[in-house]
Amino acid sequence: MQRLKQILRFTLIVFLACGFAYGYFKYRDISNRYQEVKKAEIQFQELVQQIRNLVVQKSLLEKEIERLKADQLKQEESVRKNKGWVYPGEKVLRLEEQ
Repeated sequence: MQRLKQILRFTLIVFLACGFAYGYFKYRDISNRYQEVKKAEIQFQELVQQIRNLVVQKSLLEKEIERLKADQLKQEESVRKNKGWVYPGEKVLRLEEQ
């Protein structure tokens, strides 16, 4: 008889603990919070990847700057290409596709 009471008491405690856990899970909206955390982790990883890409792009631009600083002809070529500058008396031909 004593053993049966212990089993019933244990079963009741387990049932109450499960009920409490389920109520807490529903009340605190744990499942939606978990989904939000997962979305935030994905966004964080995307931002980390963007930062890595920007770091690579920055290093390429820094190398280009150093190359331009070292070579006068490359500087002139870059300015002429990007800005469209010409020397006085030069003729510029523009070819346009139709």
